[in-house]
Amino acid sequence: MATFDLVELDKVAENAYVHLLTAWQLQTTAGSKPLQRSILQHYVLCMETVVNGIMAPVRRRQADAIRLAEREFAAGFSVDLAKRSDKPDAIRAASTRLRELSMTNMLPSIDMTASILQLEPAVVRSAKDLYRFRSSSLRHPGRTKPEELRKWLQEWPTIDRFCPADLVARAFLTAYCAHAHS
Repeated sequence: MATFDLVELDKVAENAYVHLLTAWQLQTTAGSKPLQRSILQHYVLCMETVVNGIMAPVRRRQADAIRLAEREFAAGFSVDLAKRSDKPDAIRAASTRLRELSMTNMLPSIDMTASILQLEPAVVRSAKDLYRFRSSSLRHPGRTKPEELRKWLQEWPTIDRFCPADLVARAFLTAYCAHAHS
């Protein structure tokens, strides 16, 4: 009941729950490959909503470090990189470093969120695998293979069994609600 109460009061919990509910509703429809892809997207969006909700204050605290790194890079860019051929690599390296500082990369953000929410290591591994699958396959319709979809949707939810994608999304939402409620 605390979860449902929080869904009424907390935007992160509400948005994550809407994605989870949408996945459940879509699963009641006989599925084709595009429908299965959509179901999985909503499970990932549920998890991603929680991660972004937890990480928002962390990212705000990193803002000063990001601005400092940007200034240092800009100051040294024209002086230290006299050769034009060195600049693309330096820009890529700086971009990577800024993403690391801003905590916008999802995989490290999943780790940090899982630590804050005290999620089990198996859930974290599954969450990262699901996110990688989404990034590599779900965004590219031609790449998704039926066996990959079955891996995440192998068991349609029943009273006592849930598909792996559902378990990941549910774990993130319930842990978030417990954390926010405490």
